[in-house]
Amino acid sequence: MQIPKILPFTKINLTPRTPSFCSSSPIEDSFSLDEHKKVKKVIIQDMEGRDIEASIVEKVSSNPDATCNQKDFLFYIHGKQVAHATVQDNFGRDLRLGELYSEEPEMRKYKGIGTKLLECAVLESIKRGYEGRVSVQASHSAYSPLAFYYKNNFVVEKSKDNSLENNLEIFNAPIDYAIKTNTYVGDILPVYRQSAYMNLDENGAKAFLEGRRLYEERYFKPLKRTSIKGDEFASYLIQSPYEKEYFLAIFNESAKRNKLVNVTPLFLKETPEGEKYFDIKETDNSLSVWRNKEVKQFTRENIEALSPDLL
Repeated sequence: MQIPKILPFTKINLTPRTPSFCSSSPIEDSFSLDEHKKVKKVIIQDMEGRDIEASIVEKVSSNPDATCNQKDFLFYIHGKQVAHATVQDNFGRDLRLGELYSEEPEMRKYKGIGTKLLECAVLESIKRGYEGRVSVQASHSAYSPLAFYYKNNFVVEKSKDNSLENNLEIFNAPIDYAIKTNTYVGDILPVYRQSAYMNLDENGAKAFLEGRRLYEERYFKPLKRTSIKGDEFASYLIQSPYEKEYFLAIFNESAKRNKLVNVTPLFLKETPEGEKYFDIKETDNSLSVWRNKEVKQFTRENIEALSPDLL
């Protein structure tokens, strides 16, 4: 889906107490707009697909040294603030998205609020010299935000020490599965796994601004199914966001919650003779209570059948 073009932020010239952009009703907020704030118009849609005009107000921190150059983006519909995002410099590495929040009733009436605020963050990252890089602690509250960020080209960060215990990037597999099977990610992962540190890199940011969703381009293939103790288990080969990495993921598709059972990282390599093969470091990386011999056997059967020819 192509992101509609939006105008850049423009300075607001004010007469006392009167903002210089049109609104169907006065801005409902505790501050008065002044020359240090900017505004731009954007178009979102309601749930019936009709275009709705909205405004995003940029609010700069009054104490940038103490707040890591914090900037707020305040989202208004019909003069009412319904959402906001907060960004800060992240130790010179990227732009940290400290918060992105939308009022629950508004989330159910409109589409595109969060994406427009993310666009502001990406453009701000480029403006500050970070090439579009944005990081966020996607924290679980009423709803897990992992799928939202993943759809917009964020991915769970790769482990720094490469250990299996801290192999965080495997959680990109269940998020991908949740989106492509139209399942809420909260039904796939236990609550303590529904928060993660996620990154948007330069390539993801460029694709985002072009309206491309990279998860749609990643390989996703159902492999085998089996019945274990009355439940239906299924295996999938899922491409990782990271180069030459894939996941063999096992799900209990009969379960109402905690469907993820096992994720095995696979690394696509090539011999000196040019023959491709999967390098597998772990075959018993179970992530739930399903540490039983049937699941282990099903995992081994899938691994033995894996071949790069499947791709």
